[in-house]
Amino acid sequence: MLGYESMIALIRWPSSQPLPSTKNVSTLRVELATRNMVLPTVNHAVLLWRNRIKLYYLSDDDSIFEGAIIPPQPFTPRMDDDHAALAGRMAALVGCGSLGSKMATSLARAGVGSFLLVDDDIFLPDNLIRNDLDWRDVGSHKADSVARKFSWSIRRPRYRPRRYRLGGQEASGDIESLIDGLGKCDLIIEATADAKVFNYLCAAVAAAKTPLLWAEVFGGGFGGLVARHRPSIDPAPATMRNAIESWCHERGMPIERAVQGYGGGQSMPAIADDADVSVIAAHAVRMSIDLLIPRDPSQYPNSVYLIGLSKGWIFEQPFETYPIDVGGPPSGPEEILDQGAEAEERARISALFREYIDAATSKPKGDETTPT
Repeated sequence: MLGYESMIALIRWPSSQPLPSTKNVSTLRVELATRNMVLPTVNHAVLLWRNRIKLYYLSDDDSIFEGAIIPPQPFTPRMDDDHAALAGRMAALVGCGSLGSKMATSLARAGVGSFLLVDDDIFLPDNLIRNDLDWRDVGSHKADSVARKFSWSIRRPRYRPRRYRLGGQEASGDIESLIDGLGKCDLIIEATADAKVFNYLCAAVAAAKTPLLWAEVFGGGFGGLVARHRPSIDPAPATMRNAIESWCHERGMPIERAVQGYGGGQSMPAIADDADVSVIAAHAVRMSIDLLIPRDPSQYPNSVYLIGLSKGWIFEQPFETYPIDVGGPPSGPEEILDQGAEAEERARISALFREYIDAATSKPKGDETTPT
């Protein structure tokens, strides 16, 4: 059954006999009794006869309705061979809101085998307009709800939800555990559109040498951004972000004046709709898959793309896309840390996380312009 459990009666009818009458429940009970069978008080019955399976709904008013049986289908590959590698990959998803929840669902369907889900927010009715979750999840932690949704996926990935919020009062052990977990992933996805979260994830990926992908939906729903950082191939994430802002400044359209949270607030209506978020999420998932396989060469010649959904800001028309060349990694050999230096770097990153937490605890929790 889908979504619930139900008691059923399983009837094995002799193959040498014709099917029993299903005119009504009473008649069926009489025919079963002639074969020393007792029909329990249930609403569903499955009858096995020869090589056929019959499904019946037994109504309380004595009526019987026959249902359809969908037999097992032969396996038919629906993805290319490259996707098989995703089963052995782990993705960390920081932010399980509107954008993150859609990405999680799509990545699970694509075949990603394991997830680390990081979010301490509660799913509220206001989130229903864009989130991939539904009414059944209202009042639950978003990370837990996304994890539960995985159980309904055909591939059923492994997952570990973490109720963690940068800016909350977290113990130092929790911080170090989170950094350790992020470092074990094959890809870190930043889906919060929060500059503070991005900055601290930059420190984490620098130590772990882990790829980072981030995506944003621009305020008003007129477009979005998808970007990736690949260690030893792309510049540092913070450098890439500065390059994006410079690119916009050169065209007289500073990104800081054009981009706002799409979640809305008391002074800003929530204009970006489910379709806007879904488009950017789909593009971000495609680039994530390219990183996780990983494809060589990549299907994406650039690591940053501005994607238009309607006329606004820098976009003159819908579906207008601007690739941005952010350059390559710093010149010179890559620094390889020994065990002692690596431990010092991890301690430094933990201190940065704690420093941010200490500074944030005096501020109200949440941000009216931060996506949900």
